[in-house]
Amino acid sequence: MQTRKEHAMKLRALSVKIVSLTLTLLLALGAVTGLQAEMTRNAYPPFEHFASGRIMNGNSGFFKHNAELMFGKDPPDDKWQGFVKFDLTDIPEDAYITSVSIVYKVISVSNPGPSTVVTLLSSDPVPATAAQLWQEISSGPVLTSPIVEERGWVERPLNPTGVAAVQSALANGWIAMGLFKFDETETKGHVKGYQAGPHKPYLKIGFAGRDLGIVEITAPVAQVQAGSSVAPVLIVHNFGQVDGPFTVEVTIRRSEEEFYRRTVPVPNLSPGQSLTLPFPVWTADQVGGERVVRADLYAVGDANPANNTLVGWFVVTRDDEPGGGPGGDPIGDPRNIRWGWEEVRSVPAGPTNRPVRAGGALAIDKTTGLIYALKGNKTGEFAVYDPVTGLWRELAPVPRGADNRQVGKGAVLSADNAGNLYLVKGSNTSEFWRYDIAANEWTRLPDVLPGPKNRKLKSGAGLAIVPQYGTEYVYLLKGPGNELMRYAADANAWEALPDAPAGSGKWDKGSWLVYDGENRIYLHKAKKHEFISFDLVADAWTPGSGFGLPFMNSRDRVTRSKEGGSADWRDSGIWALKGGNTDEFWRWEAATGRWTEFEPMPKLGSTGKVRGVAAGGGLVSYPFAPVLFGLKGNKTLEFWRYTMKPAEQMAAPQPGPSGELAQPVIAHDPRIIIEPNPVVGNAVNLHYRLDRSGAGVITVFDPAGRSVLRQSQQLGPAGAIRLDLSRLSAGVYTVRLDAGGLSSSLKLVKTR
Repeated sequence: MQTRKEHAMKLRALSVKIVSLTLTLLLALGAVTGLQAEMTRNAYPPFEHFASGRIMNGNSGFFKHNAELMFGKDPPDDKWQGFVKFDLTDIPEDAYITSVSIVYKVISVSNPGPSTVVTLLSSDPVPATAAQLWQEISSGPVLTSPIVEERGWVERPLNPTGVAAVQSALANGWIAMGLFKFDETETKGHVKGYQAGPHKPYLKIGFAGRDLGIVEITAPVAQVQAGSSVAPVLIVHNFGQVDGPFTVEVTIRRSEEEFYRRTVPVPNLSPGQSLTLPFPVWTADQVGGERVVRADLYAVGDANPANNTLVGWFVVTRDDEPGGGPGGDPIGDPRNIRWGWEEVRSVPAGPTNRPVRAGGALAIDKTTGLIYALKGNKTGEFAVYDPVTGLWRELAPVPRGADNRQVGKGAVLSADNAGNLYLVKGSNTSEFWRYDIAANEWTRLPDVLPGPKNRKLKSGAGLAIVPQYGTEYVYLLKGPGNELMRYAADANAWEALPDAPAGSGKWDKGSWLVYDGENRIYLHKAKKHEFISFDLVADAWTPGSGFGLPFMNSRDRVTRSKEGGSADWRDSGIWALKGGNTDEFWRWEAATGRWTEFEPMPKLGSTGKVRGVAAGGGLVSYPFAPVLFGLKGNKTLEFWRYTMKPAEQMAAPQPGPSGELAQPVIAHDPRIIIEPNPVVGNAVNLHYRLDRSGAGVITVFDPAGRSVLRQSQQLGPAGAIRLDLSRLSAGVYTVRLDAGGLSSSLKLVKTR
């Protein structure tokens, strides 16, 4: 078994929630006093033999059984008691435990049910003998009030003895408990064990813990004159409920060259308080160009390391020195710091000298901020980019495997933020791989499930890694079909989930899947722009997630999401590149369901050719700054960085084509798109864009000019309306939208 430290590093990484929206809101409000973290975590059984189970006491002696818990009595003399071990390494060792409940699922129970209490075990049930466990279950300290068991989920608060027991067990990293049936009635029950995935037992633990975070780097920012003196300044905040000492380190560098490194100790910061923290003065160097400032906070027992690092970019200016060009260092004119897209160092050409094409992919480890890239294009070439140094490093290539195929169409890459990446190779294979970051080593895992149609992966796949139930699950949409499945890391096995709704058309190249960091994954279908979500708690699809990427952009051009379409979650929403050789860049807000277009990725880059995002494109959100990184693909090696304006960090209005913030660019008469058209079924979506909100009327006319369908409703400035055509026969119709005193019409073909 892993040491507490090793296991804690992995599990804490799995439990980290990126809190960039919270920090952004704090910055915008300009004050962070009074905010404290809610500290609640679940502790699950480890995935090992006899982490849970039951003991039988019969005429032949004591017998120990694995996994499922059982308590009760069978005639004439067989008796059963249950036990379970919980892994506590995800709880900071210096946390102050305030409350604990044991939660488990009773899957069958007699009528009447048995009466039980929860008891404390002093022995580790994995190696302990059956007789030893029986004795401890029957005579250990009682941790709960007695209850009569009933079928379903049961949550039982632990008494003060139980809370104290969990507190004491933190140093060991585990605690074990028994389900003790204390009466002599012939009643019994069964409880799901450690192998039961979402149905396994767990402890719900509330605690007062440490959560210190860096809120803002106030200096250096924007521009610094060469040779001038500047003192780095940070704002730190205690989001937790425990005070105590910590240290903060600031570094300033240009690529691999480090100019400044200082550490400042802080003896104490009270819960809910902020501190402006100045550092010793730095004298800027004489070489103009971009610099990176990084701040790291170190606090023993910090429960949320996600907010302990912040990174910023600024420019050292010289009156006599222009900047370098794209793809190099420095980037751009050092006298002209800008928001939006900037090309950074290109993906390595590698041994094949091939550009990024189909199968290219990005993934980011949000605990380190390192970005991993696959080149695709039927190569195994693989590299990592450090946004702080601005440098790439080539890594072990993806093995060819038994199928002798390399990474191609349908490949998807994702990081678990705990030292591993997972890869679906695509290229018409079923291959599934894990990359160990520390070892720089690939391991082939069980193949993706063949499914009822025995299809392999070649397009439209989506991949997301979700920490759940004490392990990690890899969720996969297996394009071009609609099969959803997940891989359990502890069990090293796949399981099928409910298929995605069929909708219209296949999950084509450019479809994507995004995890919201909580309890939902979102899926977007290329070409058709269908947008749906999957509830990770209920294991069920949720209809009506909203409309997908708008077909019409701010320049009144109709485009579709195709190859290169990609997305990532950030700040309670989704940022997305449309792909399909477009430059379009969008954001979807979960709270409003609204899509907003932002500054497009420049089509002219270091390649010297005008190209939009296409096959091999990718997008990731950087956790330590308001920044995203994009891979253009489309037979290029171009790699781009997008820096949000402060208003954009609050999901403000879109920039227009000039890159300046503006309200959405709207045409002066209604613009409409009908999807699908021609239509085979009985419903279509009418997508529209207006000058402003107001009343609208949609009318459908037959070839003779007669109105055969009419509906009125209030319309927002942009959106979609679903039209029911079930009463219309096959034929050619005219659809007209009247709004704001203006109108727009389109032909609609209904084939049957």
